[in-house]
Amino acid sequence: MDDHLTLPKDTETRIPLRPINSCIGSPTFELSKYLASVLKHLANESEDSVKNAKQFAEFISNREVAEEELDVVSFDVISLFTSMPIVMAIDIVQRKLEGSHDWKNHTQLNKDQLLDLLSVLPHNSYFIFEVTQYHQLSGCAMGSPVSAVIAEPVVMQEVEKKAIETSPVKIKWWLRYIDDSNAYIKRDGIEVFNGHLNSINTNIQFTVEMPTATIGKKSIAFLDTNNTVNKDGKIKVGVYRKATHTSKYLDYHSYSPAQSKRAVGKTLMDRAKCIPSTTAQRQREKPRVINDLKVNGYPENFTTGHDTHPNYARILETGVKKKGQKAFSRVITFIPGQELCS
Repeated sequence: MDDHLTLPKDTETRIPLRPINSCIGSPTFELSKYLASVLKHLANESEDSVKNAKQFAEFISNREVAEEELDVVSFDVISLFTSMPIVMAIDIVQRKLEGSHDWKNHTQLNKDQLLDLLSVLPHNSYFIFEVTQYHQLSGCAMGSPVSAVIAEPVVMQEVEKKAIETSPVKIKWWLRYIDDSNAYIKRDGIEVFNGHLNSINTNIQFTVEMPTATIGKKSIAFLDTNNTVNKDGKIKVGVYRKATHTSKYLDYHSYSPAQSKRAVGKTLMDRAKCIPSTTAQRQREKPRVINDLKVNGYPENFTTGHDTHPNYARILETGVKKKGQKAFSRVITFIPGQELCS
C-alpha cells in the first residue's frame, strides 16, 4: 500500500496540490523498478527536449527574436502523470518494442510478457490518505518508477512530435523539459496552436504562459532561467527566482549529511556560472550566492571546497564485504549528546 502526500504548486495563483504516491515498499514497487530499467531503453534522443537548465541556457543565450510578430512563450501540461492515457501509453510502448531490439539485451522477458506486466501496474495503484484507503482509477501514480519512463520519453515525445508535424502555425523552435515546453511562435497563432496541442489527446491538456513586458522588454521564465528579450531582439538569460523566494536553504549547522550541504553550495555556484549569458550577470550572481550561503551559516571557504565543519553524520553501521557482495554503509544524522535509541 502506497503512502499518499501532496505538494503545493506555488507557481500558480490558487496554489493547487500535486498528489504524490510514495511507492517504496509497496507490492508493485520492485516490478515497477524492473520495468523502468527495461523500458528506459525505448527512449530516443529528441532534438525537441533539453536535459537541464544549463543546456537550455546554452541554446537560447544571445539568440535573436527580432520578428515583432513572434513571441517566446511556454506551454505546461496539466497534471501529466495523473492524466496520462494508459491505453495510449501501452500502445506506444508496444510499437516501440516492435520497432527496437536494444531492450532485449536487458531482459529475458518477451514483448507480450512486458506488456502484460505493464498493464497490471496502472490498475493496481492503491494508497492511504488520512487513514482511508483509495484506488487510483486513472493515470499513473507519481512516485512509481515506471511512470516517469513512460510519461516523458514515451508519451510526451509522441504527443509533441504529432503536434509539431501537423501544426497549422509556424514554430521556430520547441524545447521541452518533461512536461514544460518553451516555444518561439507567431503571436497571433498562440491560441490556435494551444488548441491544436489539446486536440492531440483529450487527456493531455496544455496551458500557455505569455511573456511579461517591463520597460519595453519582454521576459519569461523557464526552468531556472529568466529570459529577457532586449530591444535589439537578443535574449539575455539570467537566474530565475520565484516571487516567493526567501534565500532559505539547508542550514549549515543542521544535523544533515555533509554531502547534502556540499550539494547545496555546488548547485548554486554551478547555476551562477552556467546560466547567466553575460559576464556582468555572472559577476552579480556569484556574490549573491555567496551571501545567501553565509546567511544560511556556511563558512567563507565553503565555496572553494575546503569544508572542515565537524558536525557530519556518523557512519553507525558498516557492512562487511563478502564474496559476491558490494560493501555498504548506513548514514544516520544525529544530535551530539543525545541517545539515538534506548
